[in-house]
Amino acid sequence: MKYSLLAILAIFIAGTLGFMYRQQIMSLLTKNTAPEIAEVRDFQCEGMEGFTFKYPVFKGWSQERRIEVEPGKKCKLFFMNLADQRGYIIAVTYDQINNRNDGSLFPAPPLVPTKDARENINGVLYDITRPDMQGNAIYFYYNFRGDGFYKNMDMMSVESSGLPEYNDVFRQQVIESFRISSNQTVENFAPKFAGNWKWRDEKYVMLEKDDGTKEYQEASLYLNIEIDASINLIGEWTAAMRGGNRVDICKNEAGDKPCLSGVITGGEVTMDFEDGYRGGRGRLKLVYDSQSDTLHWKILERPQGEFYLPVEAILERIPEPYYI
Repeated sequence: MKYSLLAILAIFIAGTLGFMYRQQIMSLLTKNTAPEIAEVRDFQCEGMEGFTFKYPVFKGWSQERRIEVEPGKKCKLFFMNLADQRGYIIAVTYDQINNRNDGSLFPAPPLVPTKDARENINGVLYDITRPDMQGNAIYFYYNFRGDGFYKNMDMMSVESSGLPEYNDVFRQQVIESFRISSNQTVENFAPKFAGNWKWRDEKYVMLEKDDGTKEYQEASLYLNIEIDASINLIGEWTAAMRGGNRVDICKNEAGDKPCLSGVITGGEVTMDFEDGYRGGRGRLKLVYDSQSDTLHWKILERPQGEFYLPVEAILERIPEPYYI
């Protein structure tokens, strides 16, 4: 029994030392074979249009090979690390997300984008590996339609698998470079925002007093949005507050900075503006709702001093522009 225990102990120690040695060797190999980018390529695949991103190709990899293509929906690129014959797959998939106001969702929960979603430097919202999925995936969201719990959107996932030591470098390159292309922006989004819009509220809250009472007065906003030659949105407006006693009129004049301007990067457009009452500068967001053909106006950064524009309003489309 004495020798049996010693033998078991010796085997355990030898196994432990062997494991530690192998871990050290693997660590040295990993350190000495850190990912080194050979070139950066623009993603292209049949039928997948309206967006662009760049991805790295690392030294020691084979030529890329397309192993699965579903035009407009899915594309898989395959590489092989020639040093150890391990494969690496980049899978790009397009999907539509339909969040419904009755609490149901397709695909399955959680709601997307998640609360941890962020914007990249090109203003595209993204998640990294949603909680309901496994793997090294990045989910980009764009072309938002609707608001609140009724929000539909397009989703593009870019997933890598096979060689985990390359994932961090791959992910950073894709996130920083993903953008919605200009052609997609103009064709799909610009016509939805362009046109003439009207908001009117006979009991708009102009003042909320310390005692909790509110002062209501009639208010209105007429907005005209056009697309300029540089694929930007520009706008002008006529607004009236305090029952018409305060008026803010801003019209675009040739050679001057537009009253309202911004570049479309998705279904939501953030725009800079200059109010017509005192010339204060601010920022606002416009969201188009395809279900009701309305425009959601919300001021994000208020101009300094007095201004007479609604902080938030839902505008309806009208056939002709309106000016006082």
